[in-house]
Formats: sequence, C-alpha cells, structure tokens
Amino acid sequence: MNRDPKIKEVQQVATRIWTLSTSTRVTSPAIPARPSFSRRIIEGISLRDFGQLAQFALRNLVSMQHCYVLHHHLSTLSPKPPRKLGGGQLRLLDANDIAGLYEQGSALDFKDKLNLLVQLRFYENGFTNCYGLVENGSISYLQWMIGPEENELIRAKYGHCVLPVGDKEILIDNAFTLPSYRGRGYMSYAVWELLSRAKESGYRRAVTYVRKDNINSLNVLTTAGFRFTKLVREWKLMGHSWRNL
Repeated sequence: MNRDPKIKEVQQVATRIWTLSTSTRVTSPAIPARPSFSRRIIEGISLRDFGQLAQFALRNLVSMQHCYVLHHHLSTLSPKPPRKLGGGQLRLLDANDIAGLYEQGSALDFKDKLNLLVQLRFYENGFTNCYGLVENGSISYLQWMIGPEENELIRAKYGHCVLPVGDKEILIDNAFTLPSYRGRGYMSYAVWELLSRAKESGYRRAVTYVRKDNINSLNVLTTAGFRFTKLVREWKLMGHSWRNL
C-alpha cells in the first residue's frame, strides 16, 4: 500500500481533476451504472507525473482547440482490408476484457494513462460497443462504434460535443493502440473492419471527430475514405467541453 503522503495527495488531486474534466451537466436515470476502473488507474499516478498533471489541469481549466468532423459514405468502402502485422481478429470486448485494461494501464506513462482513461470513461458512461484486437490475452488496440440505439447516451453524456447519429449512420470514436503494439497498422485495419461490418448491417454513412493536431489519426481516416466536412472549435472551461457543431 502506498504510504507516502505526497503521492497520496497527488492521487487525490488527479481524481478530482479527472472527475471534473469528465463530468456532465445532464444525467439520465435510465443509464446503467458501471464500475469505475478509471479511478484505479488514477491511483497509479505518481510524483513524477505531477508536472504533466498540472499541464492537464490547466488545459481542462480554460482552453480552445480545433476539431475536424469527417464523414464516410460506406458505398465507397474498399473491398480489401489494409495489411497489419499480427493482432488477430477484431472482436467485441466484454466486461472482463475492459476490467483487464486496468492491469495493462498501470504500466503506461502519464499521457497514455489519460488516453486509456478516456476509453474506460466511455464504458463507465454506459456505452457497450467497444471493439478490440487481443494478443496473448492482452488488448493491443480498441475503438468504439456507436449506433443510433445509443443516441440517448450521446445526448446525456456528450451532447455538447457530439451530435446524435442518424438512422443509417454510425459513429466510430476513441481509437487507442497500446504503446508496445504501435506501428503495426492496427488502426487502419480496425477502421476498415468496423466500416465493413457497419455496411453489412445496412448502415450507409459513418462519422468521426478528430482533433486538428492528431495528424496520425487523420492520415489513417482519410486513407480509409473519410472526408473532411467541417472544422469546429472546441472550448473547455472548468472541465466542461463544447463544440460549435
């Protein structure tokens, strides 16, 4: 058990910052509660992370950045998947898979821990369709696919940043490759696979939101056939986010 009072204080600050930065102003009693795995990863934040934690806090206090909205007409999807190095097949992750991310997340650096927390927060907020690549019992890549049946959650949890999807539209979001698996083409393959499954299920269009400075993801998505449709501003104030959608 961690007995250093300074580290304990840092972890408490991290918990308060994360709670503030991901809180929502609209709630729904119909949304099921999920176990908070993200708090367990926060417990792994140490004194050496304090400088980055302070920067994170400042960005979530007041900031403005730009975000692209991209769309894909699935009728134009390539019939052949991109190549990847290993990784197995993409599958829907279950609660045990999500819980296992804690063990993997404890060894990540501060930036990757925050990225993983975004994934876990989606799960804790009630979203269910998280897909991943699993190698030797460990998740190497994960990404969310959200359909119109989850529009209530979108409105309740992310209504200021994401628009509800149409009847024949899906949202793919929050791609994350674990550090030791990067550079193997997993995102390119997974994006194509999700779009292919959506097309087979009768969906006609996909949408995603990507920060302007996330060049790697933008390159993968445009290569997959996504096209820029809008550039929006994203404001953060005291942990709440808004986009001028």
